[in-house]
Amino acid sequence: MSLIDYVNSKMGTKSNRRYSNGNTVPFTQRPWAMAGFSPQTSSEQEGWFYDPDDRGIEGVRLTHQPSPWIRDYGNIVIMPQSGKPFINVEERWSGYKPEASILQPDYMSIDFLRYQTKLELTPTTRGACIRLNFLSEAQPRLGLFPVKDGFTCEIDPQKGLIKGYTTAKRGSSNAILPVIQEL
Repeated sequence: MSLIDYVNSKMGTKSNRRYSNGNTVPFTQRPWAMAGFSPQTSSEQEGWFYDPDDRGIEGVRLTHQPSPWIRDYGNIVIMPQSGKPFINVEERWSGYKPEASILQPDYMSIDFLRYQTKLELTPTTRGACIRLNFLSEAQPRLGLFPVKDGFTCEIDPQKGLIKGYTTAKRGSSNAILPVIQEL
């Protein structure tokens, strides 16, 4: 058994603004990495965007948030979809089973039930490697969505890259986080 098997990344996640039970988020992230990844079950709760009892998921959040009290910056939501595309957070959510998901510091696996898609993620120092398994025959896609503020991206098919940036921030008026994803 590896030492990482003893880590419970969901410890302390059952918190909200009025009651602290640890005020943590279940990060999948390398130590001292540039970004972390976590399920986003509710965008309405600001820094408390994950609740371990929620059965709906809005996507996987690329985050730089060290604590719900400090809030986030440079964030986007990654959401696999199949079939009809949905952009609005109230329309695009999917059901999921938290008890069937794997949320570890070194690996994440989530089944998006509505889209019949499994997302697997392993963090790197500057991002993550993501594998998608689309079980549906419907048109597959991977959506990148802003949490708040602005986000732009473009696809460069010749280089096999998705390039863009987000202006999501708290406090700084000119923070821009570049996003580059190799296809």
